[in-house]
Amino acid sequence: MSFREIFDRHFFSNHHVEARHLETRLEASFQGCECVTFASFPALLTAALDELCDDGATVHVAWDASKTGAINAFLRASGRREVQAWNKEALSGVDALRQRAAPGMAQHVCGVLMRDCTAAALLLEMAGESPLLLSAGVLVTQDGVLAEKVRWARSSYGRRAKATIHIAANGRFSEFQASLLNQAFDETRQDG
Repeated sequence: MSFREIFDRHFFSNHHVEARHLETRLEASFQGCECVTFASFPALLTAALDELCDDGATVHVAWDASKTGAINAFLRASGRREVQAWNKEALSGVDALRQRAAPGMAQHVCGVLMRDCTAAALLLEMAGESPLLLSAGVLVTQDGVLAEKVRWARSSYGRRAKATIHIAANGRFSEFQASLLNQAFDETRQDG
């Protein structure tokens, strides 16, 4: 699908054909997992902290101390839990889920949701796939309840079942973002 067709359909900011196709492609890249797209990685990170960490779960990120400190300053200012830096436990959990990933997908893992010493979900930052894409987050999990909570947290589309959440935000993945990623994946497939 061309960018012009997306704009002409007026679905530029909604979860529509391209975005649904991308989620299907991502799920095929992570065997046995559900993949939920989110407009930006920081918004996905915030939704994960708001909706998925009620039971003592923690979010770990693969960032340097400066970037981790910056996001934690925002999170503290907005009354949220903070993210943690990678540790040995998080890395082993990430490795277990990364093994489910198609070649090239594991490089996008920037975070992990840890629950009871187990990786419950990966958090991917997809911006590196296209120079035009500033941010795009993806939650990857085998837990359908976690996936559904994130679908509800991104506000108003793509829901598959009922979920109770605390805060809904505009995390809608646009057709433009999805088209950029689908095109990047098509080019990677042709090159590989």
